[in-house]
Amino acid sequence: MNDTISNPINKEDVRLAIIEINGNGEKPTNELIRKILNRGSFSTIQKYKKEILLEEQTTIKSVVSSKIMAQVELLASTILEESTSKLVASETEFKAQLESIEGRFIKSEERAERLSRKLDDEMKDSAKLRIQITEQSKEMDKTNNTLNLRDLKIESLSQIIQNNENQIKHLINVDGQLKLTITENKTQYAKEKSALETKHAEERNKLSQIIDDTGNELKANKALSEDQNRDIIELYELLEKEQEAQNTLTKNLAAETKALSKAIKINSELTAQLSEEKTKRDQESKNTNEIIATIRERELNLTNQNKLLIQEKSDLLSMISDKLNK
Repeated sequence: MNDTISNPINKEDVRLAIIEINGNGEKPTNELIRKILNRGSFSTIQKYKKEILLEEQTTIKSVVSSKIMAQVELLASTILEESTSKLVASETEFKAQLESIEGRFIKSEERAERLSRKLDDEMKDSAKLRIQITEQSKEMDKTNNTLNLRDLKIESLSQIIQNNENQIKHLINVDGQLKLTITENKTQYAKEKSALETKHAEERNKLSQIIDDTGNELKANKALSEDQNRDIIELYELLEKEQEAQNTLTKNLAAETKALSKAIKINSELTAQLSEEKTKRDQESKNTNEIIATIRERELNLTNQNKLLIQEKSDLLSMISDKLNK
């Protein structure tokens, strides 16, 4: 700062620095001039440099003859016309390219708008599908609850069937015991009947013998006959009791057989109901699996479509951006 004030530069200093720089084959910039002079401000250097250039241009113009200037002007005019013609052609071509780009841009905007509307529609469909999935999930939950209730019902029916099977086994055992008892009773009845018939025949033979042997013993024979009649009456009473017992056993057997038939019928009905419940449950499980598979497939397709739309939109925006940058 002190050197600049104590030893200021002048126009001639700047001129000599410019000549030296041109001699070195370099362009005389303010920085190089300042570097050679090692003093002076850039504004002062610029001022003198501008004045020197104006002086040189004035000198050149005064030296060049009017003929050369005319040729220069003619050449400049020719170059200007050619440049103007090329500029007009370039401008026309640029306008055509611009119109083409604008047309493609408008088409791209229209396509982007269509894709945007399509994407919005797909998003709406996706939202509807998600609502359907939610509703179907609720239905699946209800179905699962129903299936759980049916499982409980099936377990209860299975327990009832098991109890009925145990009861049937018990009834079969009772039936076997009753049949065995009836058979034994029949055998005992046949033996007792045969014994009573044999005894009755023997008594009658004895009575006939007594009547034939003596008439004086009529009273005694009469008493004996009364005893025999009492025995016969007792025998018939015993036979009636045995018959009554047999009838009771027969009725009990019939009742047990009826109960057994009823239990078998109930068991068959429960078995059929159980089979129907299992078939229904299997069908519902199959339907549920099909619904889940359909939902997953539709959701996957929708996701892929959304990805394709997003990719197309991104490509379109990239293409528009590239065109605008060009």
